[in-house]
Amino acid sequence: MPGTLGLTRSKVGTSKAMHGFLGGAAFLLCLVVAGAASLAQGDPSPADTGSASIAPPIPPPPYALSEQARKQCAAQNGDYGYWGLSWQPMCNIRFDDGGKTCTDKSDCEGRCLLVGDMPRHNRNVSGQCEPHHISYGCSVPIAHGVAGKAECLE
Repeated sequence: MPGTLGLTRSKVGTSKAMHGFLGGAAFLLCLVVAGAASLAQGDPSPADTGSASIAPPIPPPPYALSEQARKQCAAQNGDYGYWGLSWQPMCNIRFDDGGKTCTDKSDCEGRCLLVGDMPRHNRNVSGQCEPHHISYGCSVPIAHGVAGKAECLE
């Protein structure tokens, strides 16, 4: 009895097997062509590098941390490095009152933030003044002794 597209079951099975074989052959052909293109461009082969790995090396960060910039930042009461999702190092100036107990933004140079878990009774809540000018991650601001909604900054 004819199967799909008028082919018998044995021909359908052969057709699927042939399709799998051709797909595998096409993949191997792509690998050979890519390898030949790599050699034509002068890339070293694994034998030339003494390594069997073909993975490219991990590139360095686009911006290196400068010792001079680190010293200038420290002179401004800052911490020099990568902040949040940034790939560029920055000087993150510390607030003078960072870490001080607070119940409102007016108590701080920056924001007043909840430290620890959300209180069960959300009144007369205290937190700490944020430590740096550049904020990232998730935090809960406190206003007039009440914890607000979580804010996430990257």
